[in-house]
Amino acid sequence: MMADSSGAAGGPSWKINCYWLPKAWQELNPFRYFENRVSKSRAAVNDLLGFVPISPKGTVSFADSRRMAVADEGVDYIFTDPPYGGEGIQYGELSVLWCLWLGEQQHLQSEIAFNPYRKFNHAHYAKGLKDVFAECFRVLKVGKYMTVAFANKDPDIWAALMDACRRAGFALVAVVPMKRSAPSLTETNMFSAPKADLLITFQKPDASLQITQYREVEVSAYDLSGAVKKVFSLSSENANISVHEIFDRVTIDWLTWFYEGGEPRSSARPTLANVESELNLVVRSKVSL
Repeated sequence: MMADSSGAAGGPSWKINCYWLPKAWQELNPFRYFENRVSKSRAAVNDLLGFVPISPKGTVSFADSRRMAVADEGVDYIFTDPPYGGEGIQYGELSVLWCLWLGEQQHLQSEIAFNPYRKFNHAHYAKGLKDVFAECFRVLKVGKYMTVAFANKDPDIWAALMDACRRAGFALVAVVPMKRSAPSLTETNMFSAPKADLLITFQKPDASLQITQYREVEVSAYDLSGAVKKVFSLSSENANISVHEIFDRVTIDWLTWFYEGGEPRSSARPTLANVESELNLVVRSKVSL
């Protein structure tokens, strides 16, 4: 599964998100890489100890996130990175070998994923997210925060995530993009691949401030064209800004709008293609002036 890393292959790593036997492959010395990882992990722990003392009470547990053995309002902070939906990254199936080696039993039938071959559709994925974030809301203390790291190019997947958090009762605090320090080969070579994660921070508000239903009043449709123009104008001083960065900022604008009142069916949703199309119109209008 490890392709030859000579030339422009990008170094020793998985190149695609599935099991694969490349024509030109290589073997890596597991002892060398294990020793290297141990060394780096030790250095990371020592670095961390300089800032945050490790609590002797810390534990690692394995559980279904929809049913956690945690008391109501027993958690101070949640950081979570949900599985991507609709992009074909099958985390459960791809970890079969690891689990066999470790003697761990998998429960693929309960996996929250989008997998048409296993009859896991968008509704299955969205329902799983709703159950998880409802449980997160239950265990988080009032006034405390939850951060969700997520990346996707499909607005339907974003809608499922944000709808799950909103219906759980969370208040949206902030959304910021975070570029990766070491982009993958897929990210580098595929134009449509996400180029950054969004870090979305929520707060569990007091019961009197919780909103679990969308507004009853009529909500105007999202102005995608206006959002692209606004983001472009704010970014006009940066001549090297990419369409992906424009897309990420428009997505943040749309997510905030979506969370505040819900989305009419007729509303335009930001996709990479339509953001690029709107951006081309803005650029052409600037040139014509």
